[in-house]
Amino acid sequence: MPSAWSDHLKQYAAENKCTYKEAMSSEKSKAAYAKVKAAAPPKEKKPRVKKEKKETPSKPNQEPLEEPLIKKKIVRRKKKQPEPTLED
Repeated sequence: MPSAWSDHLKQYAAENKCTYKEAMSSEKSKAAYAKVKAAAPPKEKKPRVKKEKKETPSKPNQEPLEEPLIKKKIVRRKKKQPEPTLED
């Protein structure tokens, strides 16, 4: 999904007979986009809603279930043995 900026650049390049690269660095294209952006209605921001954690048992008289313990596999590194040296 192309952005509004890239769509504007493509349209500007076609109208002004220049390349896309030239349109990207052109001050005129930036000014034209600023006018288009200012004329557009502002986006509505959605209010943030804080989600609450609900810890309720599935049945009213049932206590919450405990999570099973997960055993972790312990991996130990092997000790490096010193390399044999040649003594003359």
